[in-house]
Amino acid sequence: MKTFFTSFFLLTSFIVTAQIDQNSQWAWMKGDTTANATGVYGTRGIAAAANKPGARNNAVTWTDRNGNMWLFGGLVYAADGSSVGYLNDLWKYDPDTNLWTWMKGNNYINNLGAYGPKGISDPSYKPAARRGATSWTDIFGNLYLFGGRTVIDITVAYLNDLSEYNVFTNQWTFVSGDASINSQPVYGTKGTAAPDNKPGGREQSVSWEGADGNFYLFGGSGTGFGGDNANLNALNDFCKYDISTNQWTWIGGANYLQSGGTYGTQGTAGTENIPGARYGSVSLKDNAGNRWMYSGFGFATNSINIGRLNDLWKYDATNNSWVWIKGDSALNVRGFYGTKGTPALANKPGARFYARGKVDTSGNFLLYEGAGFAASGGLSNLNDLWKYNISTNQWVWLQGDSTANTTGGVYGTQGTQSALNKPGGRNSSVSWTDATGNLWLFGGYGYASGGTNTYLNDLWKLSPSNALPVTYLSTSSECRNGNPL
Repeated sequence: MKTFFTSFFLLTSFIVTAQIDQNSQWAWMKGDTTANATGVYGTRGIAAAANKPGARNNAVTWTDRNGNMWLFGGLVYAADGSSVGYLNDLWKYDPDTNLWTWMKGNNYINNLGAYGPKGISDPSYKPAARRGATSWTDIFGNLYLFGGRTVIDITVAYLNDLSEYNVFTNQWTFVSGDASINSQPVYGTKGTAAPDNKPGGREQSVSWEGADGNFYLFGGSGTGFGGDNANLNALNDFCKYDISTNQWTWIGGANYLQSGGTYGTQGTAGTENIPGARYGSVSLKDNAGNRWMYSGFGFATNSINIGRLNDLWKYDATNNSWVWIKGDSALNVRGFYGTKGTPALANKPGARFYARGKVDTSGNFLLYEGAGFAASGGLSNLNDLWKYNISTNQWVWLQGDSTANTTGGVYGTQGTQSALNKPGGRNSSVSWTDATGNLWLFGGYGYASGGTNTYLNDLWKLSPSNALPVTYLSTSSECRNGNPL
């Protein structure tokens, strides 16, 4: 009788224990060290060494299941340098090859997009050009784009369209919201989903993917009800989008503009607690699934005074409550840096907006850059890097300057790490973290290699300083005729 052998293997895997710290080193990976660089698009869908997105700020990003990094739109100088405009180009960056690919959209500014019927994908569909959009990724790896700000003629236009991009078919689908501009919100009844509900047009919101597979959206700057200053269109409404039903639910916050926050007692949850209206904040999600939000430009304890914030909040979805965790309930507070690399309860980043934040491989928070206040000096673009440890409730200053960085970045040799390298102070960049713990940073508005604020397209990587993976040995057993040996 023929004997059959079947082998079962538990594949070898590893967990990266190395973390970004004060000894980590930056490498300039791609892009330019000069001001307002234009993009090199190449052929759509074809990666090439010369390809690069042009300088921009307030783009939006995703990471797909294969570890590729995606970039959409932003605010940019036109190719001839004559004007500022909005983009709807979609790019893919492969960190393994260090190559950019122009995947979709246009290589010129202020395209109005092509939407088609809701729920129907088509190769010709594309969202309108914009800055300050919000992004999510669903459980299938599809990329979602919501809202943002564009301009039609000379009219500032807020968007509330939700579109889905399928990375396999390279097609957009218009899912929800409006193809028109400056749509007012429809809140409905708090806590109740309805087909007509929708957030109003807005930019610079924060977002999270929930453990339930739904999308969460907080605040931003845009259209809404109330408010006594058309230039201060800050919101603190909290909404949920259910993919399965294609419906929005208003779950918290005010249904009007310019609402002050209710802080309660620091560290204590309360059903009445809510961050004040704001935009340009940082959104984070810890390993337990809690949503966190830091900083922004908006209102603290009242709806009269507006400024930059440094408050850290946690949202607990199980009881729909907010907790003020750290920072101040005042505006425009300076940072307290302490000693680089040493955590302390007194340490805190200064108030800022348009910062960037990511979660490291241990679930701690990394915060970088922003337009705000360092330890001294006035309002400026920052290049400080911080880490927040959830378990100890402490901030530690890791990298960059504790004063305004106005001299620009130190680029060194492209692709080479160095302790001397550092990005210049900036705001409104985009960032990613990859599976091996690297922090990536692209573009923004700030300092390149000189001391003049400018649009940037430099791509940076900050790597853990002591990568020592813990390896779990594979185990195997062999069976003959289905019976263990």
